[in-house]
Amino acid sequence: MQVHMASTWKGHYLEQLPLDPWGNEYQYRYPGIHNQKGYDLWSMGQDGVTSSDDIGNWETSNKP
Repeated sequence: MQVHMASTWKGHYLEQLPLDPWGNEYQYRYPGIHNQKGYDLWSMGQDGVTSSDDIGNWETSNKP
């Protein structure tokens, strides 16, 4: 969306935020640590704490 249009945006909004597949709230950080020019959005995974099972919107180095 163009910045000049933001004040007139009446578009689609979520009624409530969804939970991750394990029933936990998604985490959001702006500005991001992993995406410094944007935001980080992630799930803390099944264990619900910051650990190696976290799933985020950034690339990881441990790809198969």
